[in-house]
Amino acid sequence: MNMDVAAMFLASSILLSLGIIVLVGAAIIINNLLHRYWQKINLFMYAVDPRVEPIKKMEPEVKPETNPNKLQTQEEINELKTAARARMATANIRSETTEKNQ
Repeated sequence: MNMDVAAMFLASSILLSLGIIVLVGAAIIINNLLHRYWQKINLFMYAVDPRVEPIKKMEPEVKPETNPNKLQTQEEINELKTAARARMATANIRSETTEKNQ
């Protein structure tokens, strides 16, 4: 194998690899341009064992009507208002007694 044959082999292998890279790039560009017209192709089909129960997606447990901002009747609103006033009054009494003690 002389120098001319080795140089030709090197140049042809480099050009062949660059040509393959260009062809793959062109295929990717064409695929991206036409992607909405393709249908999904399944390369692998997995066998489903009927004895095994499929894994179910975990969903958070939702409790019905636990929203504290949603009130049903005027009586509930009045009860909440009186409870809030009582808490405020006890908080005011506590703050007044601590101020007097200091």
